[in-house]
Amino acid sequence: FPVTIAVCSMTGPVGSVAYSDFVEAGAGIIESGQSTNGTWIKFGDGTLIQWGSYTASIAISVAFFGGFRSSPPGNDFPIPFVDTEYSVMGSSPDSFSTFCERFSASQFFTVWASITTQAAAFRTMRWVAFGRWK
Repeated sequence: FPVTIAVCSMTGPVGSVAYSDFVEAGAGIIESGQSTNGTWIKFGDGTLIQWGSYTASIAISVAFFGGFRSSPPGNDFPIPFVDTEYSVMGSSPDSFSTFCERFSASQFFTVWASITTQAAAFRTMRWVAFGRWK
């Protein structure tokens, strides 16, 4: 199946990586799966890509650099990375800034930020993480 992953930086898109690029490099898919925490693909070269989404009741009320942030809820990956040398990114359809932070090989934090306090409401986060399984 055709899979293309966009590679982006803070200044915008910088390219893409196609599934066929992994196959040509000898990194074919050796395992994939899904759990209540998200979906993952393991490649033969040790690359692990995971993604998912979650919805939780989150208040944005902790003073933070002239604005406010949420208390960071911990989120479990579907399967753990081999270490904490992974990248995790998230986005939210809500109109708030969001960021994800590494915590452990099996968990990351998500924070919502706003210039004003926000009452608890159900907020959705979509995330993707790249790292290694071996």
